Amino acid sequence: CDANKVCGQWCPELDIMEANTGAFQATPHSCAASETSKYYWCDRDGKGTNTKDIARSSYGPGRENTIDTSAPFEVHTRFEGTPSSNGSAPTLTRMETTLRQRGNQLVLSSPAPPDYLAKMASAMDEGMALRITYWG
Repeated sequence: CDANKVCGQWCPELDIMEANTGAFQATPHSCAASETSKYYWCDRDGKGTNTKDIARSSYGPGRENTIDTSAPFEVHTRFEGTPSSNGSAPTLTRMETTLRQRGNQLVLSSPAPPDYLAKMASAMDEGMALRITYWG
């Protein structure tokens, strides 16, 4: 399942890294709450940040870019919030991805508002599965 109803089922999705040599995007996708364990609608577009929205020279092949995709670079994703505890609801207040290379860094902060991220917090607290895929 995912936010695009893959295999016929909706579920929250958190894209930590959707990338190629020309663009990088990190995107949370929340879903509408349901009385059951099934979701009936999810935000297919999500609330992400794309390097194409930052600056032309932020990400791509070549040393003129902040992050030169023809060379290795590091990806760090930070989630701010709290897990559930003693009956309190979990929180997710911020998602930020930082790309680092040769002393340069590029920060992608999700523009998702707090109520949007709060929906993601519950799914993450329940044990969201990590899946790594290569789309070729």
